[in-house]
Amino acid sequence: MSVTLRNHLVTMHKYNRWAYGQIEKHCRQHLNSPTKYFQQQPCLVFKDVHNTLSHCWMAEQLWLLRILGSSQTTVGPTANTISLQDMYTYWQPGQKHSELWSAAILNYKEDPVSIFEVCKDSTNKWLQFLQSCKSDSDLVRDFGYQDSSGAQYSANVANIAAHAVNHSTHHRGQVAAALCESCGEGVPAVVLDLPVYTRSEATPGA
Repeated sequence: MSVTLRNHLVTMHKYNRWAYGQIEKHCRQHLNSPTKYFQQQPCLVFKDVHNTLSHCWMAEQLWLLRILGSSQTTVGPTANTISLQDMYTYWQPGQKHSELWSAAILNYKEDPVSIFEVCKDSTNKWLQFLQSCKSDSDLVRDFGYQDSSGAQYSANVANIAAHAVNHSTHHRGQVAAALCESCGEGVPAVVLDLPVYTRSEATPGA
């Protein structure tokens, strides 16, 4: 594959999907109780593993909706709909935003692992957009958007596509640290390094 901006961003979003899968595999193997997904951890800004991953999904989809100029998206395999305006309540003091995500992510209490399907579906939506871009010129353009306070800004598509992965990587690192605490001694840390992903792509099944 030639190294173009488009191909680089496709690789990064494929890595993003793989990294969610790595966290999921680790959780399935080592979290012996669904309640541990909701166990508060000091290293998590968004309190627990499930809410942190929900935040990653929300941020990825928020930016993609802004780029596409869309007003709503579906939530993973549940196909529940959530709007851009609903997302903005996430930052408003006093809003019960956790209930909003809980309702959107079906059976989240009974099946907390479903959050990974939601996150991987988010990366698939990004990949669909990136692969629809015919050339790098589709990515170096600017787009306008309104933030949650109503202020108007503009941003570069490629920069935001990179930011979406960078933001999720940041929070997955926090989740990985929290899992070390939850799983205890003797459980290896989850591996999220980009070179490990690229080697696995070069050698399928590695």
